Amino acid sequence: MIIPKKTTVQLIKFAMVGVLNTALSLVVIYVLMSFFHVGVYIANICGYAVGIVNSFIWNKLWVFKKNEGAVFREIAYFLAIFALCYGIQFISLRLMVEHFLLNSYLAQLLAMGVYTVMNFVLNKCVTFKS
Repeated sequence: MIIPKKTTVQLIKFAMVGVLNTALSLVVIYVLMSFFHVGVYIANICGYAVGIVNSFIWNKLWVFKKNEGAVFREIAYFLAIFALCYGIQFISLRLMVEHFLLNSYLAQLLAMGVYTVMNFVLNKCVTFKS
């Protein structure tokens, strides 16, 4: 199967935004936990809040180049997909911390992986579909 060049470029850009977004979210989470002694769950929510704004802007304007069109529709889908993915991520985080007793920093990173895979697939196929 040959993947079109446009799709390949989008995948690479999406991955770059994902790395930036992951780093930004983790910095917010870890700074809040380490320096401000914010609890693991509140820090997680704050990190993802910063991340979602960053992610929407970069994905809309740079990855998928949707500079015009149904912005409110895209925001609605983006937020709905975020909520679904975040909910599953949050459940994963709680299971890892409370059931499997993983280190909370490692659990944050692993739960973020769950979120990232789901978010990519759904946003590619729904929010920013051509």
